[in-house]
Amino acid sequence: MKRFYQVVTSCAHADGGYEIHLDGQPVKTSKKNILRAPNKAVADHVVQEWADQPEEIRPDEMPFTQFLSTCCDTSAEERADITAQVMRYLDTDLLCYRTTNPEDIARKQCDAWDPLLDIYLKRYDQNINTTTSIAAIKQEDTVHAFMQTEIAKLDDVRFTVLQVLTSLSGSLLLAFLFVQKEIDPDTLFHAAYVEEIHKDTLYDAEKYGKDPHLEKKQTAMQRELQAASKILLSS
Repeated sequence: MKRFYQVVTSCAHADGGYEIHLDGQPVKTSKKNILRAPNKAVADHVVQEWADQPEEIRPDEMPFTQFLSTCCDTSAEERADITAQVMRYLDTDLLCYRTTNPEDIARKQCDAWDPLLDIYLKRYDQNINTTTSIAAIKQEDTVHAFMQTEIAKLDDVRFTVLQVLTSLSGSLLLAFLFVQKEIDPDTLFHAAYVEEIHKDTLYDAEKYGKDPHLEKKQTAMQRELQAASKILLSS
């Protein structure tokens, strides 16, 4: 899409929040809702994102706008459905399925993931089951009940961050720790890509080049994580 506007601004709304305007007109989401940030800090990030767009708008490189659009378009009824979808990750969570071979990757998984599961045990009194088998496991009912309750407490912005990062990382456990500010973007990223990062080191990807598809995917995730972190700090 060609850039069709000159001036990007935010405008305080009488009912709260800040609308994003292009040449004085409010931006609409895909569901025709007005794009409205919860506060001035988040609005400023979105305004800067639109202002920085070149002649050709690149939506995939606008994570603040994507997060905010998803948040604005998620109704109360949809939130219940999304919560159910997110909760399904708990029994298939990335952190819970370990390898024993090769041993170097197994060690990397333990080094990256065990401290995170320790947070659940020490901070939230939740013991997370793990396995080295291909057979599916089920977390205890108490773990499911805890997570369901905690998700229900999240405001719309944090809920949006949780759902997006759960999908990107394949881990509800990682996304929840991130939303609770227990871990930073780098920790989440390295936990999500333990095997890939190890292989890049092993095969000197910095010198010989990474898999282009994987590199693009990882770059996009890092962009999303940095935006999510700033949104959480601003909210």
